Amino acid sequence: MTYPPPPDPGQLRPKRLWFWMGGLVIVLGIVGGIAAFVLGLLGVTSSTTTQAEFGAGETATFRAERVNTDSESWKLYADRDMHSSDVERDCDVSGPDGQRVAIAGPGYDSETTVNGQTWVLVAQLDVAETGEYTIECAEDTEAGFSVRYGPDFAGTFLGIAGSIAALVLVPLLGLVVGIIMIVVTAVRRGRHKQRLWGTSFPPGGYGPGQFGSGGYGPPPGKD
Repeated sequence: MTYPPPPDPGQLRPKRLWFWMGGLVIVLGIVGGIAAFVLGLLGVTSSTTTQAEFGAGETATFRAERVNTDSESWKLYADRDMHSSDVERDCDVSGPDGQRVAIAGPGYDSETTVNGQTWVLVAQLDVAETGEYTIECAEDTEAGFSVRYGPDFAGTFLGIAGSIAALVLVPLLGLVVGIIMIVVTAVRRGRHKQRLWGTSFPPGGYGPGQFGSGGYGPPPGKD
């Protein structure tokens, strides 16, 4: 008796394309995680916007379209390290109503580099209402200053933490989904192969896996 050959792999369903789709999901997860991480960090570092730059002894103005919140605030940077008490003494900020605006220590260390110039965070400005503000610092400070609005330590921390989470979770999700797709495809192809084998043998014939380790044909001793 002649027994049919195993089914052509091209007949099996789902198609092998789904193996590649599963692998593609894994790759896209890795790429997406890295992209989300980089974009998140860029968002944190670029969210602090410059509103005014001035030198010691100069008067500058800036318009506050937003006020301080729990996560963002107005800050004063200098082109050199300065003690916050010196900044409070030597700098003066006036609000829209002409009242002096409080200057306080930032509570944390921060530096940013713009066009090759490093700026050191030296104070936080108590901006509680929108409008136009003026600021000047004593000439004997011999420093350059920059007024900026952006995230505080908590906001920066959350932004960085979110970026790190994306770097880990997005590839992990892609890995899990991709592996599930590959495993499900392999299992379904295997079952389809068994069904095709079963329909290839005549009633009462000998199917795959009988009388041997995955072999075909009659029991030992029979022709």
